[in-house]
Amino acid sequence: MGQSAFGTIIRIEKNSALVGVGELTDIGGPSISVDDVEVTSHQSTDAHREYVAGLIDAGEMSIEGNLTSGNSNLLKDIADARARVDVDVEYPPFYDGTNWKCMYFDLNGILTGWEPSAPLEDKLSFSGSVKISGKPTLTEEDIFLITFDVTDSVTTDDVQGAKVTLYSDSDRDYQHGKALTTDADGEAVFYLRAGTYYYTVSKDGYTDNEGSITVTVDDTESVSFVAE
Repeated sequence: MGQSAFGTIIRIEKNSALVGVGELTDIGGPSISVDDVEVTSHQSTDAHREYVAGLIDAGEMSIEGNLTSGNSNLLKDIADARARVDVDVEYPPFYDGTNWKCMYFDLNGILTGWEPSAPLEDKLSFSGSVKISGKPTLTEEDIFLITFDVTDSVTTDDVQGAKVTLYSDSDRDYQHGKALTTDADGEAVFYLRAGTYYYTVSKDGYTDNEGSITVTVDDTESVSFVAE
């Protein structure tokens, strides 16, 4: 069965860490192709040309998105560095009948293009491209359900409508995926690969709550909200 692409995440290397590229609207590639090498000879059957497979070119990845200060500074800094970087493309989670899983590409490449755009009657946007170096790997692995349980620190009541935002970095400059809002039970559920994530929980009338979580199994992160 087909699957929606909504929620695909790209992380790109900066200062030896993978950080999220926010506000993406389109992701293309890798565009893999195989060279054909002609081996036709005077002995080729019935005068037909013959070929064998040559080198494999992983091509490029293309990205487009809404222009923000976060993604523009990130991509410009990477372009200025003129270095190969690791890129991680994580597709939305799916359930295989037993476990929640996700597929993701790991690749290495050079940011060869970054172009902001400001059309008169449209939004600020950008496009970019990564020339892939070497072989990209496509992996499928289990992911984990992480439930944020948000309560009022005084009444212990569940807090509905709190915004839970995850980040790739401790400075909270680069958001990881989309933010979620707690339901009537004060819960927001994320599907995450193993790793460390940083979060901010916010709602009008409460002091923001920040923390981090290291994901290795399904788990619940309890957050106690203090009223302002």
